[in-house]
Amino acid sequence: MKEYNAETHPIVKYLISGGPALLAEHYQVKCEEKYADACHLCYETRKQLMQYFPAYLAPKQVYGL
Repeated sequence: MKEYNAETHPIVKYLISGGPALLAEHYQVKCEEKYADACHLCYETRKQLMQYFPAYLAPKQVYGL
């Protein structure tokens, strides 16, 4: 953990600085009009990003893939 740097992580750095809305905006993820809550937006955004960041968003079974 001493070597972990959230600022260099392609997912976590956006979640820390602006939450799931910033993550979706940064990667231009197509979003629905409404979500149940921020967790729902985060899950759906990460699910769409799984194909680009499988090493960071594993395991794919979490997303039903």
